[in-house]
Amino acid sequence: MCQINHTACVANLTLRSDHFTGCEIFYFVVSGLCGILTILVGLIGNTLAFVVLHRMNRRCVIFFILKTLVVVDTLFLVTYGVVRVSAHLLDSLSSPAIFGRLQVAIYALFPVLSMTLTLTLWLTCLLVVHRLDDLNLCLLF
Repeated sequence: MCQINHTACVANLTLRSDHFTGCEIFYFVVSGLCGILTILVGLIGNTLAFVVLHRMNRRCVIFFILKTLVVVDTLFLVTYGVVRVSAHLLDSLSSPAIFGRLQVAIYALFPVLSMTLTLTLWLTCLLVVHRLDDLNLCLLF
């Protein structure tokens, strides 16, 4: 039976195993394949959004905020993808040399991941405040 605990699912997953349990396959599909698919769709969407915003070539604040949001979100997706793949490799590899290097990569990229997530949230808030100001809804408060 598949346990709810995440570490219980990951603890038994090794690349040397001849058979996988249902829990390990579920974890691999949901966390691995669906995560990679989401990141790829996000990267394609952000690239298209940046191209469209860049071709409009308007010099107003809203386009600057949107372009910055696209760049920061793309950086978040790439960083999250690298950290996630490294975490999966840490769970499945047993080589001490590779294990140490992957841990350093995760610890080095974690501040970038946190900063891009924070910037994405603040840029979204800034976008909302700017739109409310354009609609003169801030006068109600």
